[in-house]
Amino acid sequence: MGKSKVAKDTENSSDKTPTEKPAQAAGSSEEAHVLLETLQLQLDKILEAITASREALEQKIETVVVDMTILHADQRKVAERVSIAETSLMGLQPVVSANNTRLESLQGRLAVMERRMEDLEGLDRRSNRRVIGLPEGAEGLNMLSYLETWLTGEVVGEDLSPLLCTREGT
Repeated sequence: MGKSKVAKDTENSSDKTPTEKPAQAAGSSEEAHVLLETLQLQLDKILEAITASREALEQKIETVVVDMTILHADQRKVAERVSIAETSLMGLQPVVSANNTRLESLQGRLAVMERRMEDLEGLDRRSNRRVIGLPEGAEGLNMLSYLETWLTGEVVGEDLSPLLCTREGT
């Protein structure tokens, strides 16, 4: 079927004259040398690209490592703060519990005092005196001084029968 390339090259080279063989060998050697130099240049370029990529990658990795170190330090600070806050909150829990108990006690006392105040207001209303025949609003701002003036000036010596004092609420 097909012969290998080496076998073909061998056959082809045997067909040529002996003077052609050294010239062809010299040309092949130069071509091989040029080809090797071209390959060497390409390999050098590839190696430079790999080296540049490696250096860029190392810089990026170094940046990531620095960032991770900073994040780790920040995380430790946050953990310390959380620990301090938890300790403070645990210390406040008994105070809050005591304050809740005290608040409940004070609310109970307030309810009792409100009931007493309502009782006293009711008693005060039942103890009020009403003077019938005295114009409403005549006292102005000071009821006590008005009554003193009115009783000593106008009422003394006059007949008090048209005035009637009653207890409110009875």
